[in-house]
Amino acid sequence: MGWTSKWGPLISIKPRAVQIASTEDTKAMPTPPIPKHIVHARRVMVMVSELHIRGFQRLRAFPYMAASGLYWRSLIVPATAFSSTDGMTLVDGADRMGPTYSTSHGATPFQWSDAARTTPSGLACRFIERFSSVAAAGMGPDWEYAGWYSWMLHLTYPGVLPSFQSDYSPLDNKKIECEGFGEVFVPMPPAGEGSN
Repeated sequence: MGWTSKWGPLISIKPRAVQIASTEDTKAMPTPPIPKHIVHARRVMVMVSELHIRGFQRLRAFPYMAASGLYWRSLIVPATAFSSTDGMTLVDGADRMGPTYSTSHGATPFQWSDAARTTPSGLACRFIERFSSVAAAGMGPDWEYAGWYSWMLHLTYPGVLPSFQSDYSPLDNKKIECEGFGEVFVPMPPAGEGSN
């Protein structure tokens, strides 16, 4: 369609669609339940936004699908882990710069046994305590990324998970794939601060 944003072209993503017949039918038709793995993963996604609110705007998420295609994961790292040419490419060694969340953890993000019922705000507090060096590296303003991230959360709400790459398919720096319900248009994230 030619839609663009200040971050580049908007990408049309068509995950599994939920078919709705008409406005009248939607009143009587219940919303399909969001799978638990998506609910748990979105709680971690919102945790990153909570970290931004607390001044850790230089922390970024790198969402991707595992090689098996069964688990969605998100590496949480400072902006220096991302290439300065685009916001979807990691620099060498980025996987050692921060923790990885996986939907295989279920309701206990990062395998924290005391976090099964914790809010995203509570998860942010635990993240700062338990990953203090990562949090310190992510301290500081990055309004462009924090704004993009907030908008991405809005676009993918309530039941869509973005993915920058899949272990089982080649990286495409022009496309953000999504898993979930509905059609989603997600702009590219802003470039990082890492050296290529």
